[in-house]
Amino acid sequence: MIDTHAHFNSKDLKDLQAEIEIINNSSLTSLINVGLDLESSKESIDISNLYEKFFATIGIHPLHQVNPEDLLSLYNTIMG
Repeated sequence: MIDTHAHFNSKDLKDLQAEIEIINNSSLTSLINVGLDLESSKESIDISNLYEKFFATIGIHPLHQVNPEDLLSLYNTIMG
């Protein structure tokens, strides 16, 4: 089972480590952690590098103002 849209990079999470442990001990095989802006996209990447079940997407939510070039630069840095 895959969770296709989560925000484990949200500042609303009080105890990120506890939440991640719940996911790691669940029947989920994968979780796609979605970035909302540049900072949360970086956090999504960091989490995906630490935890096997987590995968990152980087992006810009319409409510956030982000320079698309900064996001492209992040992508190019990660993808080489």
